[in-house]
Amino acid sequence: MQLAPSSEVHVESFTINPKCVSFGELYGQVDPNTLEWSDGLFASAVRTYAKELFEQDNKTSKDRKSRNTSSSDVLSDSTTPSPPSSYQHNFMVDNWRWIIMDGPVDILWVENLNTVLDDNKTLCLVNGERISLPDGIRFLFEVDTLSQATPATISRCAMVYMDPVDLGWKPYVRRWLSQLPRQLSREGRNHIQQLFDNSITQGLNFVKKHQKLLNFQIPEMSTVMTVCSILGALINFMQGNGGLGLNLETLSEEDIGKTSADNESTGKGEDNKWFLQKNPEKLTILLGKLFVFSYAWAVGGVLNHLDDYDDSPSATKDKSCHLVNVAHAFKNLIHELFEGAPCGVSLPAGNRMIFNYFVDLQTGAFVPWDELVPSTESLIHKGLNTSSGSESLQLGGVLGESNTTDTTSFLRSGPICSNDTVCYSFLISLLLLNKQPVLLTGDSGVGKTILIQSILKKLQKDGGEMVNQGTILGQVFLHNQAKTASLLEDVNLLTAVFGGDADKSTGGDSLSGLLSSMPFGVLRRMRSPSHTSESSGILTCTLQCTACTTTAYIQAHMLQNLVKKGKNNLGAPKNKSVLMFVDDLNMPTLDSYGAQPSMELIRQFIELQGVFDAKTLTWKVQYINHGVIRLCVYHFPVMRDANHSYVKQ
Repeated sequence: MQLAPSSEVHVESFTINPKCVSFGELYGQVDPNTLEWSDGLFASAVRTYAKELFEQDNKTSKDRKSRNTSSSDVLSDSTTPSPPSSYQHNFMVDNWRWIIMDGPVDILWVENLNTVLDDNKTLCLVNGERISLPDGIRFLFEVDTLSQATPATISRCAMVYMDPVDLGWKPYVRRWLSQLPRQLSREGRNHIQQLFDNSITQGLNFVKKHQKLLNFQIPEMSTVMTVCSILGALINFMQGNGGLGLNLETLSEEDIGKTSADNESTGKGEDNKWFLQKNPEKLTILLGKLFVFSYAWAVGGVLNHLDDYDDSPSATKDKSCHLVNVAHAFKNLIHELFEGAPCGVSLPAGNRMIFNYFVDLQTGAFVPWDELVPSTESLIHKGLNTSSGSESLQLGGVLGESNTTDTTSFLRSGPICSNDTVCYSFLISLLLLNKQPVLLTGDSGVGKTILIQSILKKLQKDGGEMVNQGTILGQVFLHNQAKTASLLEDVNLLTAVFGGDADKSTGGDSLSGLLSSMPFGVLRRMRSPSHTSESSGILTCTLQCTACTTTAYIQAHMLQNLVKKGKNNLGAPKNKSVLMFVDDLNMPTLDSYGAQPSMELIRQFIELQGVFDAKTLTWKVQYINHGVIRLCVYHFPVMRDANHSYVKQ
């Protein structure tokens, strides 16, 4: 490439996915009714860049000509011949324009660039216009495959193959570590890096070995990014709830004193504090357990039915021999990688899989998901107490959730509470609330749509995105406090049953007073880092895809819940976040070249946080302040030639 003598080079880029728009919206088209010509996105960008570079070139030529005229005497005495003007012009390019075509290649749109890519350097439009290109414009094509490219296109381009083996996952992890909260100590960062180095390669090899259990091929980087996403979400939560221990490298004495004062003001007891508040020196121990939790779901969670396996005689009867062997192999892999030196993670004892546990951030221990599922006896007791009209269980003012809900409405409110529903609800909500898109796949009829609708319904409630008792995240993060409160509730039940009317009122008042005075009164003050004093919440919208769904329909559905923030800026309403559920994204039919435009539009939106307006030829940015569209996508169980670039997101 032609560069200027100086090291400073100005580059502007224009990125577009050609499959997100129609052919007319890309190059331009004639209105059949008015016969008026309207520019396309690509043609408009080329014309604008060409005009800018030609004007700058003319200005540079005039300045050079004036300098040459003023120094003509010096040049006439020189015996060294000057190089041709064309050589000087080509060598002095210091202002570049890059047009990046990030999407599948097909004959329909790429063949129109043959005159652009050869020596003619001219863009020919349908209306007869010819746009000459200056030397500063370059075209970059980023594609997954060249199966639809013609020899004419391939011969006009220089090919660069990015082998994923050469780059690997380590640069991404190093960049992710550098973006973690600054409160995380260097010891914690080094420990996370060591965990990645000791486990990721073995995990990727395990998935590759048992790839027959995958619904579709998953890029290796997608697995690594999932580990980082889950672990990063948990670290972000710890940063706003109890901190990440004392980082003496970044905190001053004043900050350390303030942190200690905040910890003391949180409550007088020790049980109400988070694990790192009580044990700041055990940061690496907690990070190791959180990494195992993230690693298990990112590596083993993508294999079909592996998380359902339970190493017990009753469970192995219905499992195939192959699945049993894979489950044993994954369990042994977890123990070999993380138990003992150098990781030193204390894994739960017993024969159960690691999928059956979560990490309690208040005790720092692995806790079975079973403890979050109410038992049948407790549901019966609550139902009997509700039907009798007893007022002894009115703990809603303290715990943030009323217990007077009718039993039948409770059963109709969503899927039956089980280990799977609690676990999947927590993982999906954790990622979505941390601005990470989620892709949910599975067999038909397993309840994916019902689960997502139940999650959206809970998140839409007032304070549903906060960490309070009764919310999805609060059910897990505040498990230890809720467990103690449940014991007090059982005591109140006994008091209500065996005591008189006077005892009931006394018992209820004493319980309320006890809950208010005990350390667990802090339940009402627990908030996520993004909490604000003003009204906040989540808006949800559902897009049901069919075989006839077009990119224009998807884009219009995305924009309908956004408000204008500026000239070309759109975003969610104030203090709101928009969560979009795309159902059956795999349903839209493929085009004649094997691409799926609807999937390409979603991928462009996730990567670039915006879409193009083909009518005004402007880029609509939709990531404004804290208003963001988060995507929860559900696919059919069988994906047709899944796009690795999309799955990676």
